[in-house]
Amino acid sequence: MMDSDLQKLLVAWTSGVIDEVAIAPVLDRLRREAAFRQAFVSEIAMLGQLKAVQSSEPRWLQLEDVLGVALNNAMSVQNIEDSVMNSITRNSDAPSQTSIANTLPTVRWLSKQLFWPLSMSAVLGFILLWSGSNRDSSEPASASIASKSDPTNTYSAMTDAAAEDSSDASNKKNGGGVAILSQSIGVEWMGHQHPVVGDTLQLGDLQIKSGTIQIEFFAGVRLLLRGPADFELRAPDEMQLRQGAASCFVSELGRGFRILTDGIEVVDLGTAFSIDVQNGKQSEVHVLEGEVEIKSGTRASMKLQKNQAIRMAPTGPVDALFTPSRFPQPADLQIEQRNQDRQRFEAWKRFSDRLSTDPAVMMHYTFEDSGYSPSELSNRSLDASHASDGAIIGCTWADGRWPLKRALQYRNPGDRVLFQVHGQHEQLTFMVWVRIDALTQPQTSLLMTEEPARRRNLNPTVSYSIAEALDRRKASQVKSVRWELFQPVPRVSFSVATTQGESDWKWESCHSKSDFPSQSNWGKWACVAVTCDTVNGRVRHYHNGERISDLSLPHTNPLLLDFMTLGNFSVSDAELKTSGGLAQRRFYGAVDEVLIANRVLNDDELTDIWTNGRP
Repeated sequence: MMDSDLQKLLVAWTSGVIDEVAIAPVLDRLRREAAFRQAFVSEIAMLGQLKAVQSSEPRWLQLEDVLGVALNNAMSVQNIEDSVMNSITRNSDAPSQTSIANTLPTVRWLSKQLFWPLSMSAVLGFILLWSGSNRDSSEPASASIASKSDPTNTYSAMTDAAAEDSSDASNKKNGGGVAILSQSIGVEWMGHQHPVVGDTLQLGDLQIKSGTIQIEFFAGVRLLLRGPADFELRAPDEMQLRQGAASCFVSELGRGFRILTDGIEVVDLGTAFSIDVQNGKQSEVHVLEGEVEIKSGTRASMKLQKNQAIRMAPTGPVDALFTPSRFPQPADLQIEQRNQDRQRFEAWKRFSDRLSTDPAVMMHYTFEDSGYSPSELSNRSLDASHASDGAIIGCTWADGRWPLKRALQYRNPGDRVLFQVHGQHEQLTFMVWVRIDALTQPQTSLLMTEEPARRRNLNPTVSYSIAEALDRRKASQVKSVRWELFQPVPRVSFSVATTQGESDWKWESCHSKSDFPSQSNWGKWACVAVTCDTVNGRVRHYHNGERISDLSLPHTNPLLLDFMTLGNFSVSDAELKTSGGLAQRRFYGAVDEVLIANRVLNDDELTDIWTNGRP
C-alpha cells in the first residue's frame, strides 16, 4: 500500500490544492528522507510519462528556466533529483510556518504550470532514463556489435564523463558566438571557416570570394555583405572590414555598433548605413537613415547625416555622391534568395526524376505528388510494386528545403507515415532529407520495421497482407530493422534483430558518432543515409554526402523489412510504463524526401544526392 504521506504529496502536486497544516510535516519529511524523496520523484515521473504522449509541443524545455539546470547535458540521477527538490523546497531550511508559506507557491506553480501541461511529465521522465531501470527487452542492443540487451542501455551505460566531454565540445563550438549566418546567396567561401545558414558565428576572421551573406548580430544588428570580402568579428558589437561592400541596419538595442577599417572607425548613432572598402581604393560611407560618427586617426570626429556620403582621401574625408544602390539591400537579397531557391528546386526535380528511374530504387517519396489523396505519399520509383504508397497519419504539410518544396511536419507522438516494402534483401540503402526541430528523449526513430502482430492489433479485421507478413516473419531469422538517433552524446544507429525462435532476440547494432543529432544542428535540413551489406557484413553511415563511418555487421541473413514506419510508431500505455517511457520513439521535426534501394549506393552517388538536393 502506498505511504499515506506520499499520497498527500502526490495529491497536492497534481491538484495544486494544498492544506498548509497537513502538508507541513510531509514537506519536512521530504527534506529529511532520501528514500521518501526518491519515491516521490519516481511516482510523478511515472505519471508524467503516461501524460507525455498527449503533448503537441516539447514544452519540457521550459523546466530548464524553472530549475536553472540544463537537462540536455548528462546528469546523474542524484543531480536531477537534487535540482527538482531544491526548487520544491526553496527557502525551506526549517519546517517553520514562514518557510512553508514560501514553499507552497513554488509547489503550486510547478504542479499547475509544469506537470499537467507536460513540462514536468516529460522532463521527470528523464529521471527514469538516467536511472537505467525498467528497460524494454525488445529494443536494439546498446553495445556497438552483437548484444541481447536494449540499445537504450547504450545511452544509460555511457559514462557521465563521456557525455560531459560531448557537452564541453559543443559549448566550445557554439558557445561565445556573436552572430548568426541567416542568409547566403551564391557564396564561395575562402579561408578555414565555411559556415552554412543557421550556424552561430564565433569571433575571428572570415573571407568570401563571391556572393552575398546576411549576418544577424546578437547585439541587435543586421549586416549584409557582398564579396569579395575579408572581415573579422571582434565583439558582439564590433567588426573590422578589410574588404567588401556592406549595409548595416541597427536596431535601438544595437546602438553604438562599430565597423573599423584600416583608416576609419564608423560608430552607429541609431542608423542604417553602408560602407565600401576595396583594395587599392579609399573607404566610403553612405548614411541611409539616422546618423553615424566617423573617427579617423588624430583628426576630429565628424557626424554624417541621412543621404550623405563621404570618401576617405589621404588628406581626410571628402564628399562623395550618395549612391545607395551600389550596396546590398534587403529587398535585393530577398529577390536573389527566391531566384536561387527556384533554381535549386528545379535542378533537384530533374535529378530526382533520374533517381526514381534507378532499377534498384524500391521506394522514393519526393513529397511533390500526393496522388489522389492529401493523406498519401506516392511512390515514384520505376517499379512501384516493390513498396506501397505511404499512409500519412497525423502529420501536416509544410515548407520543405525551399519554399517551393513540400515537407511533412511531425509535431505529435502519433504523427507517422506507414508503408510496406516487400521481399528480403541482402543489400539496402536508406536515405532521408530531414530536419530535427528538437530531440525530446534519448532515443528517436527515423525508420523502423513494425511487427505484423502489432499491425494486426491495429487492424482487427481479417487482412491477407498481414497474415502473409506474419508467415514471412516466422520463416525469417530477421525480426526487426531500426535506424535511430541518440543523444545527449549524438549518434546514429542501424540495428538488426535476429533469432532462431520467437523469444530470444539478438540485436546487432552499428553506432556512429555524428554531429547530425546535436543541438547545434536542430532546425537545419540534412541529408542522412545508411547502407547495409549483409553479404560483406558492412554498415556505412553518411551525413550530408560524407561517409562518417564504416562498421562491421556479423549478421549475414537477408534483411526482411515488410511493414515500416517513418518517424513515430505505436506504443501502448503498458509498454510506456514498463519501459519507463523509452518505448516511445518520438520524432519532432520534418521530412521532405525518402529513398530505399535494394543495393548499396556508393560514396559518389550519395554525395551527388547531397549536392543536387542541398538547400
